[in-house]
Amino acid sequence: LTVLLALTVCPSLSLAAERRAASSYATTQLGLRGNPTGLRLSNTAAWRQPLSGDEGVLWKTTYLELGGGLMITPLSLFPSVHVELVPIAPLVVRLQSTQVTYLGVLGHALTFTQDQIDAGRSQGEYWSPEAVEQMTGTKPGEWLTGWDHSLSGTLQLKYGAFIAKASMEYHWIDLELPTGDVRWYDSTLNLIMGAGERLRIAKGLVGYVASGALNSERFILLGTSYEDQRTQADDLSRQMLGLMTVWRPGWMPKQQLTMGVVGQYYIDDAADHRTGQVMTIAFTQLRFGTNP
Repeated sequence: LTVLLALTVCPSLSLAAERRAASSYATTQLGLRGNPTGLRLSNTAAWRQPLSGDEGVLWKTTYLELGGGLMITPLSLFPSVHVELVPIAPLVVRLQSTQVTYLGVLGHALTFTQDQIDAGRSQGEYWSPEAVEQMTGTKPGEWLTGWDHSLSGTLQLKYGAFIAKASMEYHWIDLELPTGDVRWYDSTLNLIMGAGERLRIAKGLVGYVASGALNSERFILLGTSYEDQRTQADDLSRQMLGLMTVWRPGWMPKQQLTMGVVGQYYIDDAADHRTGQVMTIAFTQLRFGTNP
């Protein structure tokens, strides 16, 4: 969903965009996920200041952005603040700090002892989808709090109706676990994490604007994506290949109503839990304020 948000609302993907004065905006996005099941409401508000009056293609869309967000799920809350910098048109650098709170409801967050890890390490049985489903049905879940600090770099280009985007994210995640527990299940990423986890996520996307333009009232975007995730605590990795359709039909033009569907194929899932299966995502997004 993060990739889609950037594609559908980030005008810096268009290197031909005109320079604008400082502005503010807000977005709200409702997302549904299948395999594993998930529901989230993501809200963002930001202020953006252009950095240059130069009309050269590399400089006129440079900016500094300050903002905050709040992602809500039935299990957790993730308030955040961020600083985003575009020092040269194709490059985006982002620093973000997120406060993580699992509410201890519906069996989440799940935590694990070293004995559970040792007993199931060879097949990942202590956190297989079946084990997670069984534990969330029988355990009350733990109230967990902590922080996720991240740094990401993105290269994004546009040529005619084609767009390309590649990014690398590094996360420093620290949660306070109950005494005796050394791992926890992240229901957002569907991965097991250490108490002090280091996570790397690589993403790539190629899209084609089949109709309209991304900064217009109507467009249809078709694309393919790739994602690679890797944890440090257990050296877990996952690779996914996706197809997506994003549609802005022209309804509620002031709020830029945008909808999308994504299917991601698990090329290689951690411990082979979902290898060969498909995760689906559907989302709806509204935008408020002036275009930065």
